[in-house]
Amino acid sequence: MHAALKFALLFLLALLIIFLVLGWFAPREVDISRERIIEVPAEKVFAAVNDLSSWKHWSPWQQRDSTLKVVLGERTKGEGASYSWTSEHSGTGKYTVVQVEPKQSILSEIEFEGQGKGEGYWRFEEVEPHKTKVSWGLRFKVPYPFNAMLLFQNMDSAGADFDQGLDNLKTYLEEEAEKIGKYTVKKEPWMPKYYLAIRQDGLAQEKIAEFLSQAYAQIGAYLSSQGITPVGAPSALYYIWDETNQTTDMAAALPLRQKPEKWPQNLDTISLESDSALVVDYYGSYENIGKAHVAIDAYMKEHNLSQKAPVLEEYLTDPGVQTDPSQWHTRIVYFWK
Repeated sequence: MHAALKFALLFLLALLIIFLVLGWFAPREVDISRERIIEVPAEKVFAAVNDLSSWKHWSPWQQRDSTLKVVLGERTKGEGASYSWTSEHSGTGKYTVVQVEPKQSILSEIEFEGQGKGEGYWRFEEVEPHKTKVSWGLRFKVPYPFNAMLLFQNMDSAGADFDQGLDNLKTYLEEEAEKIGKYTVKKEPWMPKYYLAIRQDGLAQEKIAEFLSQAYAQIGAYLSSQGITPVGAPSALYYIWDETNQTTDMAAALPLRQKPEKWPQNLDTISLESDSALVVDYYGSYENIGKAHVAIDAYMKEHNLSQKAPVLEEYLTDPGVQTDPSQWHTRIVYFWK
């Protein structure tokens, strides 16, 4: 028994010596990173990563782990931005941005509760116009002699999450760029305009075309009886667009040179005063006009602009004259602050 115990102690001592020797030669810092080429300008890639509220669109952990709960900090962009997480599978931790070089790099501190800290990093390099090389990585130190365990672990497999995240980010940004890329969003000053209109609240969206046709005819008939000629294209002003209930609060309107002094009780006057506007010139059938609205909405989010009602559509082409829908020109106007 004594000999067996002595052998066991010698064996454990030998293992300890081997462990200490291996630790001497093993790396003491782990650096895991992956990179992708994303066909989007560096400033847009940087903006998506720098805004922690956008991570829900492409984070591999948020998409994969149904138990993961993320709480954003008071700041979501730039130095000091943070979020914390809890998960049945990924534990608890906190991510804090500590250094930012706009369009170049982001450094963060990642605290894994009960497991220490690591440093996360992003690098952005625009290798060609509208093409960016993105690197995403994590590095952390493992104290001696525990670093010996690194020799028996496949750390390369730990980069799978970064691979998935970068693939998600690439898909998300390139799809968003495609939505915006088909349309040119212009900032323009808006000069005052006056309208004679019919406004309808709670209008079912499938009834919009019928409502516009009848309203334009009614307004046009009144203006003709008064010898007044509209000074622009028929327009639609959308004050509320309720996607859940598929209804809208909107007005069909014809523009006038000046605000009318009197009008019938069944008609309204609307004044749109000087303002800042985003404008898209859309060509195509009305069925696909929603894509142009999506492009403006994405532009506003990207530039941190807040929308003001109403949203305006000016129908510059008469479908009764131009029968080719691809040539129908609609001017879409969003007011912002």
